[in-house]
Amino acid sequence: MKKYNVYSVIRRLFVGIILILSTPYFVHSEETVCKILMCGSRVTFNPDIYRTVTETMRVYVKYADFVESATCNKSGINITIGAKKRDNNPCETYVDLIITSDNSGPMSLFDQGEISLFGNILGSKTLTAKFVIGIWSPPPRVEKFQILFNNMAALTNVYTKQTYRIIIQWSGFVYNYALDASQNDFEVLYTKSNVADKIDTLFVNFKNNLILPKTFNTIRWKVTNIICNKGDYVYRISNNYTITELTGLPDLTDAGLNRKFGSMAAICSGSNVSKVSTNRTTLDIVRAQIPAPTAATPVVYQEVNWPDIRWGVKNIGESTTTSFTIQLKNGSTILQSQTLNGLASGEEKLFSYVRPKSKKRLFRKLDCNPEQDVFIYSITPRSEAELVMMEPYIWSDPAKFTIVIDALQKVLETDETNNTRDY
Repeated sequence: MKKYNVYSVIRRLFVGIILILSTPYFVHSEETVCKILMCGSRVTFNPDIYRTVTETMRVYVKYADFVESATCNKSGINITIGAKKRDNNPCETYVDLIITSDNSGPMSLFDQGEISLFGNILGSKTLTAKFVIGIWSPPPRVEKFQILFNNMAALTNVYTKQTYRIIIQWSGFVYNYALDASQNDFEVLYTKSNVADKIDTLFVNFKNNLILPKTFNTIRWKVTNIICNKGDYVYRISNNYTITELTGLPDLTDAGLNRKFGSMAAICSGSNVSKVSTNRTTLDIVRAQIPAPTAATPVVYQEVNWPDIRWGVKNIGESTTTSFTIQLKNGSTILQSQTLNGLASGEEKLFSYVRPKSKKRLFRKLDCNPEQDVFIYSITPRSEAELVMMEPYIWSDPAKFTIVIDALQKVLETDETNNTRDY
């Protein structure tokens, strides 16, 4: 221990003598910071801290092992000196700064401060180096929390396979944060935000892989800036909810969609053509309207009526007498809507959607029918008369039909997650 103290005193005397013998400029000049590490990684720009979050910075600078104190020119920032290490390479000599902060300074989303490192040379407090840091406002806080189902407040139970609305009102600067998807008991389907009032409305399902029943009384979120201490921020909900599973209820789902028209590229006798793309049942209905090609008539053209869309609903749960509405949509456009006065267990209801146009000009060709393909006859109109002739056949189904079951959410079901499907 004495050897170390003697060595330390000798080194300080040596550095002091060098400083005394040097020019005044050298005496008062500061060292340049070589690098700063946070989270074990090099900071490429000014390091950031959050108020109320403790961070550790490892600062590499010449004479870092002499640093005994550090200050920041912004209020509420306190710095404690941690581990130090000297190296023959001045840029591998470092000191750890443990930085804590509070809310005593003026509140703003972002501010900049300057940290100064001070050493002790021959009993004199000497500026070693300075660098700039970014100071972010504290992470947001939850001020209000609600769980709603069908616009009614959930009381004691919440259920898997149901869609709930969670309303969170924040305080502080709502910035650089995200709900912790891995830690929370729910999955966010989508979010609506009211930035002015700092309110997030989350549409969520409680996770299916939970061990039920499970108590739900916390939500967690993380800050998303590059800082080291990214531990969860936890809000304790005033109520204790029990996550469980509904049983003995109806379960409405779609009964499928058939007879959709589509086309795809194909080759026929070395030529590029388009062939009908649909399911086998629909293709058989269409083929039946076109006479089979023969050696005498190898190509048969035919105007056909494409069959109407068939779609519907089925109940794979218990019976319900509650009226509900189903919709067939193209994006946000409702193509057809049907209201049913309940549905028995195992019952299925199918409906037909009649398109504005349904005629197609198709053909079958003898040497291009190994898979009973049906081809689409198309020409590029070269006159107004040809355009008028082709007009009844110029139509296509949407790239995606959507079936929405219980569109107005009138029926309480065991599973609310299977009420929408795309085709």
